[in-house]
Amino acid sequence: MEGLITMKEDQKELTQEQIDAWKKQFGSVYKTVVSGEPFIWRKLKRGEYVKVMTKESLKKGSQDARVYARQDEITKICTLYPEDIEKKIEENGALSSVISDEIMFRSGFAAEETTEL
Repeated sequence: MEGLITMKEDQKELTQEQIDAWKKQFGSVYKTVVSGEPFIWRKLKRGEYVKVMTKESLKKGSQDARVYARQDEITKICTLYPEDIEKKIEENGALSSVISDEIMFRSGFAAEETTEL
């Protein structure tokens, strides 16, 4: 696993065994590095997506506010590491935008290729 994850001193050690356990539980897991810090996450399931999109507390405010709240929620649901993701979201203004975009893409919410036949 050397070179896979670079952790900060205050973070819990991430082992290959933990990554393997997540893979067994969720299938694929992914690493995205933002500002030099690794984030490990999984795909969003359809039922989770429906819950996020229909959650009453995420339907309040302006359209922009709803988008940001949903990005935060998706990031919180799918991030496996680090465990203090809520704190990380607050510390890094665009973190949930970046991570949730990656999650949505890998979860099938964007076409990889479309070809006219």
